[in-house]
Amino acid sequence: MVAKTREELAGALRRAWERAVAEGVLPGGGLPAFVVEVPREREHGDFASNLAMLLAGTARMNPRRIAGLLAERLDAGRLPLMGLEVAGPG
Repeated sequence: MVAKTREELAGALRRAWERAVAEGVLPGGGLPAFVVEVPREREHGDFASNLAMLLAGTARMNPRRIAGLLAERLDAGRLPLMGLEVAGPG
């Protein structure tokens, strides 16, 4: 169940990035190898990804802003999620 959900979230993040690039709000140039993981600390949520942090350097943008842009483009209604939150590192 966790592995399947992790794969679904990774695919959704990839599609959100593609939409953001197509809309011109994020630069293209290739999607970095990112992870979707279960955080060690339960209060950090059920899943987390490092995609925004990895894109920050090439996009020259704040990772939180990138996470927001991706979250706006996630097809969350098709994912097994009860909620979505943009949080800081750690």
